[in-house]
Amino acid sequence: MFSWDKPIFDFFWELNQSLFLANWFLIFFGNILAYILAFVFAVRLLLIKGFKSQAYYFSLAVLSLILSRGIITELFRFFIDSPRPFVSLDLTPILSQAATNSMPSGHMAFFIPLGLTALYLNRSWGTRFLILVLLMGVARIAAGLHWPSDILAGILIGVASFYFVKTLLSRRLTPGA
Repeated sequence: MFSWDKPIFDFFWELNQSLFLANWFLIFFGNILAYILAFVFAVRLLLIKGFKSQAYYFSLAVLSLILSRGIITELFRFFIDSPRPFVSLDLTPILSQAATNSMPSGHMAFFIPLGLTALYLNRSWGTRFLILVLLMGVARIAAGLHWPSDILAGILIGVASFYFVKTLLSRRLTPGA
């Protein structure tokens, strides 16, 4: 946890405690939205015309996810002891979550590469996707599951993984080549 984490967390936690319908917002954006975004992304991939383009975008998304969420995030969690806010501050979180390490956010490490793939596929759709992913991150802070630095670290890992995989993919898989 960084020195700036606690004041930002407190702001969102207190905002959550004082707003009517805040729990609905947190449940939807912090949990349910993940399933909707994953489903919509999968359907969108299936609607891409041309096998070569489908294979490229599928490879870009899946390889980015494996690197970001499956490898880098798990390495961070193995080496960095970062208790979740609800554990550190003895709070009752809005969403149920195991008391595992919180650094970095697995949700951000998973959905940022999907959002960047969506953005690369279609700017308008990808922008909306990424906005929803950022709202998911805010909801997970306000629900007591993550520190702001966890969300930021997940975003940075997702972005770095996406661009690393994008540069590594061969030119033969690039759509239109």
